[in-house]
Amino acid sequence: MNRKEYHTTLGALVSFCFVSFFFFFVYTFGNHQKGKELTKELATEKARIVDLTEVVVEQQEEIDELKEQFELISNPEPIKFKPVDVFCLAKNIYHEAGVESELGKIAVAQVTLNRVRTGRWGKTICDVVMARHQFSWANKRSIRWKHPKGPLWNKSYEIANRILKRGLELKNFEHALYYHADYVNPKWASSEYYIEKIGTHIFYYRSL
Repeated sequence: MNRKEYHTTLGALVSFCFVSFFFFFVYTFGNHQKGKELTKELATEKARIVDLTEVVVEQQEEIDELKEQFELISNPEPIKFKPVDVFCLAKNIYHEAGVESELGKIAVAQVTLNRVRTGRWGKTICDVVMARHQFSWANKRSIRWKHPKGPLWNKSYEIANRILKRGLELKNFEHALYYHADYVNPKWASSEYYIEKIGTHIFYYRSL
């Protein structure tokens, strides 16, 4: 091997070693950085899971408390009703609380039945539901007797039927007669007569 070939070969070896070292450094450094980032992400995810677990536990405690406070109980003197009354109660639940939770639907049904018991708004469920200027949807005569469809209606009817046939009512709501949505502030509402807030509805046992 002459000197020229020697220098050429040496240069190639040096270049090869440099390139190999460069890629080794990049690979090692990159893996190290990725490892650090992965460790950081895992720590963040672990903290998030812990936070979510705490939230779920708190929510379950709230649910258990609501179930205990607002459990369904049997009324020794259930309201007498006809098949049409089941329809009227279901319609009121559907229009007033169709998108609310089951507890919210039951609470609206309870107000309706409490009003029947007082006799101030009518003697039957349909009389109370259709009473003038009480439930806003019923003011629209075109939809009063229109038969809804879909899962929200099915659920509303199922709740109305179950409550009436079994004589069920909501504990601690025996005197609830009024409610309004939480995004309005009617003149008749007073915190003095406040019962509870369920979903988007605030319930009262009296009005001003």
